[in-house]
Amino acid sequence: MRNEVVFICAAFAAMSVAVVSGCATPDAKPDASREDWLLQTNLLERSAGPAACAERPRVLILGDSISLGYTPLVKEKLVGVADVSRPACNCGPSEFYLKNMRDWVGTNRWNVIHVNFGIWDNHYLKGPSDGMGLFWGKEITNALPPIAKGTAIRDLGFRIRTPIDDYEKNLRTVLGFLNTRADRVVFGLTTPLKGWEKDDRCGRIRVYNEVAEKVCRELNVGVTDLYAVAERNLDKQTDGCHFSTAGYDKLADAVVASVRQALERTPARKLRLMTFNVRMGAGAEGPFEVPAGTLGHLPQCAEVIRRVAPDVVCIQEIDRKTDRAAGLDEPEELARLTGLHATFAPKLKLSGGEYGLAILSKEKPLSVETVYMPGSAHTRCLMICEFRDCFVANTHFPLKDELCENAAKIVRACLAGKSKPVYFMGDLNSKPTSATIRALGESFKTLSDVSAFTFPAKQPDRTIDYVMVDAAHAPDCAASAPVVVAAPEATDHCAIWLDVSVR
Repeated sequence: MRNEVVFICAAFAAMSVAVVSGCATPDAKPDASREDWLLQTNLLERSAGPAACAERPRVLILGDSISLGYTPLVKEKLVGVADVSRPACNCGPSEFYLKNMRDWVGTNRWNVIHVNFGIWDNHYLKGPSDGMGLFWGKEITNALPPIAKGTAIRDLGFRIRTPIDDYEKNLRTVLGFLNTRADRVVFGLTTPLKGWEKDDRCGRIRVYNEVAEKVCRELNVGVTDLYAVAERNLDKQTDGCHFSTAGYDKLADAVVASVRQALERTPARKLRLMTFNVRMGAGAEGPFEVPAGTLGHLPQCAEVIRRVAPDVVCIQEIDRKTDRAAGLDEPEELARLTGLHATFAPKLKLSGGEYGLAILSKEKPLSVETVYMPGSAHTRCLMICEFRDCFVANTHFPLKDELCENAAKIVRACLAGKSKPVYFMGDLNSKPTSATIRALGESFKTLSDVSAFTFPAKQPDRTIDYVMVDAAHAPDCAASAPVVVAAPEATDHCAIWLDVSVR
């Protein structure tokens, strides 16, 4: 078992050679804490060959030193097919992913993320787990006595870095997050060790892989069987863990095959969008109030939404716990009636509560931002929700033309340069020929039918409600024919809905 310490230190030194120039290496004995060191190494190394191209798929590789060995070969094999990137550091065990995966992935969306971890999770530690553990833990490396042949290292008081139950929990968290940042995620099974057959780590890796395969099936994550590939090429291992160039080439072939398959299986992302001004449930006419003890016209509004069955619906003119709404939390009531998730953005404090915008969605937003804008009678706002495949922005413009034009400038500035499609919807209080809509047309493509009137619901005579997509993603966005739904029993605006898909 003395050899195990030698092996780990040798592996650690080998790993440092693979890290790209400009990134702090593990054997540099950094002054910063271990976690700070990992963050300092958060540099993305891009593909060799042609410069990154917006038309090529984007692939991110995450993994340990085995991954560092095969990544350069994967990049070479995918030149011209996909732009491949990876953090310029050893991503380590699953606990490191929990701390750093958001930094490694960044704000961009990836077509494919290929990830693996497991060898580090099976390391033995003694003392507190403070990052690198066995590599940097002085208490461990200085305290190891001579180990008798046949003695299991666990019998000396060592523990497994990540017990199997924690590994499964971490795996679900990591893969769940990565699924929100990529069209397809693929997990590489942990490779075997040669020469440690008497150590239960060899058998335990197989068990960890079985758990990983189970989790991947449940989360619709692809699998690259790196274990099987490595097992057929153990003669190409150089130190019981790492591989020669020929060995890494075999692993790279398996990763490339998985990436290509994942790219072929990436479907067009389909979404049903809807925008609906509900006039705070007060109906199409009459005072802005909901009779006490009732839900007002919210059930009728909810019925319109249920019939359409949207993935996302932008709601304008909605109250939360105001006196005029009889204290109702209207976004939550609509959520309850439609089975969707409610997100609310207040733009005005009003009679004991708030008045504003809402987005109802099947998927809970990843983030929510509210941008306030000047209005005539009251402050207006732009509500921006980020979802897995897109951003959805909801607004209700002012009544005066000059304020609408100013609001359009704010919207264009706030929604520019997003990495995912931006669907902009709402009651814009502006006709298609207005300066406001012309200005928005420089940054957005209108998907709704501007010739179809949307207001007032009883006898529509003008178009003031819209569904748009940002111009940068418009070429890749296919939209169905928009449908205008008049429901004067519910509210004074018609609803608009349509289906979109992004290649």
